[in-house]
Amino acid sequence: MKKIFVFLTTFVMLFSVFTFIKGAVNSIGNLTVSVNPSDRGAYGEYKITFVSHSDLKQGYDRIYLQFPQESTIPCTSCAYAHCSDCFLINGTRVAGAGPVYDLPKTVYFTVPSPGIKANETVEILIKESASFQNPTVPGDYTLKVWTDQEPEKAQAPFTITSTTIQNLAASADPEFTNANIMLSLDFTTGRLGDVMNGKNVYVRFQDGFILPQKPDTNYVTINGENPGSVSLKGNTLVLQLASSIGKNANVKVKFYPSFGIVSPNKQGSYLIEVFTDSEPTPVSVKIDFKDKDFLRTLLETTPSEPNGKNGYFVSNVIVKLIAETNTSETPTTYYKLDEGDYKVFIDPIVINDGIHTLKYYSKTKSLTEEEKSVTLKVDTKPPDITLNIKDLTYTYENTLSIKGELSESGDVYINGIKLNMLSPLSFEGIYALKDGQNFFHLVAIDVAGNRNEKLLTVVLDTTTPVLTVDSPKSNFEKFSNSVLVKGNVYPSNCFVLVNGKMIEVDANGNFDYKLIPSSNNNMLPVNLKAIYPLTDKSVEQKFIVFFEKDNTIKLQVGSKTISVFGETKTLDVEPFIDRTSGRTLVPVRFISEALGFEVSYNAKTKTVLLQKNNFKIELIVGSKFAIVNSVRKNLDVAPVIKDARTFVPLRFISEVMGYKVEWNAETKTITISP
Repeated sequence: MKKIFVFLTTFVMLFSVFTFIKGAVNSIGNLTVSVNPSDRGAYGEYKITFVSHSDLKQGYDRIYLQFPQESTIPCTSCAYAHCSDCFLINGTRVAGAGPVYDLPKTVYFTVPSPGIKANETVEILIKESASFQNPTVPGDYTLKVWTDQEPEKAQAPFTITSTTIQNLAASADPEFTNANIMLSLDFTTGRLGDVMNGKNVYVRFQDGFILPQKPDTNYVTINGENPGSVSLKGNTLVLQLASSIGKNANVKVKFYPSFGIVSPNKQGSYLIEVFTDSEPTPVSVKIDFKDKDFLRTLLETTPSEPNGKNGYFVSNVIVKLIAETNTSETPTTYYKLDEGDYKVFIDPIVINDGIHTLKYYSKTKSLTEEEKSVTLKVDTKPPDITLNIKDLTYTYENTLSIKGELSESGDVYINGIKLNMLSPLSFEGIYALKDGQNFFHLVAIDVAGNRNEKLLTVVLDTTTPVLTVDSPKSNFEKFSNSVLVKGNVYPSNCFVLVNGKMIEVDANGNFDYKLIPSSNNNMLPVNLKAIYPLTDKSVEQKFIVFFEKDNTIKLQVGSKTISVFGETKTLDVEPFIDRTSGRTLVPVRFISEALGFEVSYNAKTKTVLLQKNNFKIELIVGSKFAIVNSVRKNLDVAPVIKDARTFVPLRFISEVMGYKVEWNAETKTITISP
């Protein structure tokens, strides 16, 4: 039995030694890691030391390093190719380096000459220029190391640090116990204190404060902006940033009374700690609270702070007045707006555009608060812009002056460059133009920060109209009754004016116009002007022509062609000579209307009535007399109907109407003139 006991004891001892040796063989020892600088997000120099329990052959065995998931590791083989001196083992450049693709954040280094002996201390140095970037969040991390000969991973901790917030200050209103307070915290972020949006600012309260269980983001601001969310964890409020905060930046956190922070119910000094995700070391500030009966009125606005520039609200403001007292009495709040009378505050007050003064105070049976006053500046409307050009403007000038006026004082930017104002309301900018389209983005911003924008397109078009005149052909050309103005303009969308009157131009740019002079002067100016409507660029041609007004009517027996005041027309039927009387008969309607008379015919009585103003002539087909203004006149020949037309004696009609008639027997031509 004793021998069995000795055997078992020896076996256990041997197994323990074997296990110890096996563990020593499979894992490196004495692993340490240091990082310099240890700043979050910095490129660090990593120094790793350990003891290898096995020989590591040069150019063959590898050492493996697995960095935290939060580290940023460059392409190690690329870095080695460009900076082989960035990676050293025991002061000698590594024989090779690269990533381990099946393990995240893992690199290897090949052992250089002369190799590593068992139980020798190994120092790996990764220089800062290798661009191995520290985690961006400060805290404790772990580096894992192993070798080909000792594949069990050993690990060692290292710490990534950050700066702390600076200049923390706090104020509470009121500084009395058991009060619903307005709490303001001011601090400056440190050298590494930039906090991205979505990250957090933390405010930790000492026991004694009462904190809201369901925090409302509407009643807390960070640099004037409501946070993305607010949560309560124990006695710490977690404020998620809606906008990033830079390093070395001033930060103001403001908790309004309606947020629901209540001061401790015992007087004394109380600590508040503040820290951020990027600067996680808490920094504390002390606030003193006193026991005292108080009455005060808190003013809260929606939005909670001016949301424009220069202290302006750019939306209508809703004001709520909250009376607070730590006595058992019920306060009443009074207010007046501008020059109005004091009223009892019941419902929220809506403040519209303008600069307004709000005065208010609260009162109980035993306490009366001193009157308070606040100025509220509200401007919800962007400035109106009046410009000297249209949103789309064509010009042939190489430079452009953009002038304008604002409806209220402000700044004007064109294409991002601020203009010097000519006056508080007027501005001008002069710009060189390139051919074709030029774009101008105009922004006007008033003192409240309201903005109005316009996009202007200015087209530099150097097109010059081309005006070709076919008639008149030259100066002193002779015309009768009307002057023919004929030609072509290019481009065809040009306007053409003759003596200031716009005339019609067809799609091809052709124009054909008869100018009828209003005077009887023999010398007539004919001025043609073509205007390119996109740019108002124009060309002109001017003529002086002779003009004679033709007041005659000429017709020829046996011909349907007739000249009326110089204009050739065609009759339906020819004039003819009555064989019995030798008189020329003409169609009554055509000749009478040419002389300005209205013609009507009574088929029943076969009477033709010619009338001009109060002058009347009545003719009866087949009768040799006529009635002229009620006076009977004899005719040489009676009116007849031929070819469905009524013919009358030309000489009688013309002379009774006050015209002269001349007969040319040789050409059988009749001329009627005044």
